[in-house]
Amino acid sequence: MRAKKVPEEKAWKKFRAKYCALCVLLGFLLFFVLLGTSILIDSKTRLSGFIVLVIFGTPSTLLIGWLIKNRKKYKTKSIFIGETVKNNLQQASAAAHNLAVDKDTLENLEELRQMLDMENPAELDLEELAAWAEADRQINAEMRKKGELINPDLLDLPERVLSLLWVKNGRCSNFKDTTLPYSHDFGNFRITFKYGADEPSLIDVDLPIEIHNYLPEPLPYFPSYSRMNPRQRFSFLKWLYNVEQPIEIGYVFVYYYALERHLIFGNSELAIQEIIRLRNAHDNLSFKHYSSDAIALFLLTRGKEHISSDLIKYLSPQTRAFFTIFTQDCLNSEDIILNANRIGFKNKRYIQNNYDLFNETLKETLFSEFSENVFCIKQKEISKCTQTFVVSLANISLMPEQRNFFIPDPFSISGLSEKLNNVLVKTHESVKFKLRTQRPKSVKFEEAE
Repeated sequence: MRAKKVPEEKAWKKFRAKYCALCVLLGFLLFFVLLGTSILIDSKTRLSGFIVLVIFGTPSTLLIGWLIKNRKKYKTKSIFIGETVKNNLQQASAAAHNLAVDKDTLENLEELRQMLDMENPAELDLEELAAWAEADRQINAEMRKKGELINPDLLDLPERVLSLLWVKNGRCSNFKDTTLPYSHDFGNFRITFKYGADEPSLIDVDLPIEIHNYLPEPLPYFPSYSRMNPRQRFSFLKWLYNVEQPIEIGYVFVYYYALERHLIFGNSELAIQEIIRLRNAHDNLSFKHYSSDAIALFLLTRGKEHISSDLIKYLSPQTRAFFTIFTQDCLNSEDIILNANRIGFKNKRYIQNNYDLFNETLKETLFSEFSENVFCIKQKEISKCTQTFVVSLANISLMPEQRNFFIPDPFSISGLSEKLNNVLVKTHESVKFKLRTQRPKSVKFEEAE
């Protein structure tokens, strides 16, 4: 069964016309090259023949190269059209029967569906593929007039991912073009956010996508869906089917921007789970930094009893220390080691080379000094902090003054860093002594062997 022959789309008409015109031009140029060759052979002066060869031979060579190069592209494009139509028809067929689409459109769609089942699109010629593309375009246009059809790639996304996206239009539209402030009180300070309309993760289903099998193209710093080209949009939507698969980090950030918005203005619980999932799958320092700050924001909006140690471990050392004090009224040995630089302890040789021994010895030192293997500091001491540090969200739809918020720096409490530094120095000396006393024993053991 064959679809009706319909006019090809404008882009393909233009491409074929250009290709044919250049082939005719090549024939014209080659005629003069042959003419110049005959003059060069027969003429006594031969100068005129040489000039003709140079004038017409150079563009002929360049044109032959262009035609060879674009012939491969021309063939690849035919496969692309077929695969595009194949994917679109599969989605359009299911949607069409639920809509008040006219009988002729449904029959045409059914005819194309039968062709799809019988033949491989890559094996059809351009004229047949153009018929598919035109019919598919008409069907999509009809459905879009009724406001019922969105980009088919969104329909099949995992439910978890789809629920966390921000969509501008179509059936899944969930974004309003307004600026919405949000404030939250935490202790003695208030954090205020304002989300604007230029959401970088916002998906506009009317923007074109181009199906391809190439590696994803890199995205610029602070990427957005609207500024992607059609190929990049396809790569992004394809990656959303499995967000744990490796990809250029810019695509991860576009999805991550949507998750940041959900932390304030949507499903924060599901968003934080997805952020942890992305952190475990994509090892990138910039992403780890921003996502750590986003987790801090999430914890700031929780009550003390809802702050989980499973999330605290993902925080930066300074932020982690703040939340440990806030929830446990102490700093444990890991927090002290992680903040050694901030405390003022510089000699980290044993921390780097003998971490487990240093950590255990630090607990012993803490117990010897304070009768506990942690450094006790009450939550109320946070009010004595003299400095704050900045925690930032990455979503560029926030203005800088709205994207950044400040957390009290516990190490600015008078005398705290000095006490902890003394503990680390004593621990360092104890580890040095332990290693020195262990060395002779190992030597004697080797001699006995």
